[in-house]
Amino acid sequence: MEKLIKKILKEYVDSELNELMASYHYNKNFYIRFTNNEEFIVKKFTKVNNKLDVREVGTYMLSNSEREQIGNTIKKIMSYDLPEDEDFGIEVHRFNIDVERINFYSKDDKYETLRSVLKDEAFTKLYLMDKETQSVGDILFFIVKQNKIITTFFERSFNYPMVKEKRNLDHLITADEVEKYKIN
Repeated sequence: MEKLIKKILKEYVDSELNELMASYHYNKNFYIRFTNNEEFIVKKFTKVNNKLDVREVGTYMLSNSEREQIGNTIKKIMSYDLPEDEDFGIEVHRFNIDVERINFYSKDDKYETLRSVLKDEAFTKLYLMDKETQSVGDILFFIVKQNKIITTFFERSFNYPMVKEKRNLDHLITADEVEKYKIN
């Protein structure tokens, strides 16, 4: 009887672990960022004379459609089981910050930001910053290790090529590429 119970429990555990699992750290950060209707801080990075001028210019709230799109992408990613012996960086979403939706701190911040963005986009970039974690970027990433989402963070798009090496990952992929790596 004991062997039968162990066999049944093992089958149950094995069947429940077929999908990507989330760590506590991921759950905490995801909840804070995307289900709590929190505003993100908008940081303006402007290159001036080979120096970087970084300023907080306002706050930004994701639209319901952005939240829904991110949620659907996450559900899709989490429906797959990935190899436990490989580490993944998964690009979940790229943000396109709409300057019209920024709640600027002041008229000066609004004027300077609009002028910078419209005048020379190559030297000015807008990024979101999470108030709690201080993570800054325009791309939402998951780090998956041993088939568990270890963390989620923002990364700036210009750092994209370095994420794989910086985070010691085997693969750097988009959400659309996850299916190629799933375990059947």
